[in-house]
Amino acid sequence: MPFADSHLHLPLEDLPRWRRMGLASCVVCAGPAQWEQCLQACALREGVHALPALGVHPWEAADFSPRETLPLLEELLLRHPQAAVGEIGLDGTPGRPPRERQCAWLQEQLALAHRLKRVVVLHLVRSWEALWHCLDAFPSLPLLLHGFHGGLPEARRLLRRPDAYLSLGFSLLQGNARLREAARLLPRERLLVESDAPFRGHSPEALPALVHHLALLRGEEPALLSQSLLKNHLRLFGLPFPLPYLNPSPESPSKP
Repeated sequence: MPFADSHLHLPLEDLPRWRRMGLASCVVCAGPAQWEQCLQACALREGVHALPALGVHPWEAADFSPRETLPLLEELLLRHPQAAVGEIGLDGTPGRPPRERQCAWLQEQLALAHRLKRVVVLHLVRSWEALWHCLDAFPSLPLLLHGFHGGLPEARRLLRRPDAYLSLGFSLLQGNARLREAARLLPRERLLVESDAPFRGHSPEALPALVHHLALLRGEEPALLSQSLLKNHLRLFGLPFPLPYLNPSPESPSKP
């Protein structure tokens, strides 16, 4: 059963194995130090539709100057029309860069994504109110909130936006009651799944098991849910369903 990973990071050395296990598409997020490497790795892709996502992570907000870095980001995005903007966002964990610096970077990158009509991959920790303020100026911006771990009130407010999706990761397996309630009740057509690999040793290989767990939680058939999640991913990133190489014609056999 083919599946998508809506959020991971370099390296991609295991991409051939992930493909054999069913990975059809993935979003590869990278910060400035890895932008070129990410673009090169995604160009190779080896039978997986690997989409680059370029941005300045909130953890790096104090490390880069918008005046110097934003023009380079815009240049790369213009050269790569399928690239998303991400991961960007806000992180209220103690010890992270000042909130004002994070908000300034987020607003600049949201404006760039809006101007170039790109999907945004959002990182959010303990910063809901600040996020609403930043998003208000861009009501129709397509976005993915990665690693969602909130509850129904936050999820429903975000999903008032017409092109917003929530990406669930392996924290769903840890028994957070608010997250499990949200995952059970939210509309299937707005959900995605992700590994966030290699964070905490995670891998896309475990996503089919996560989808099975999510299906049991929601009382749905795992195969049908898996197909819906893949369709959601492809729809958000403007990719065809089915992807051409998933069902090759007899005249165009896939490479071994």
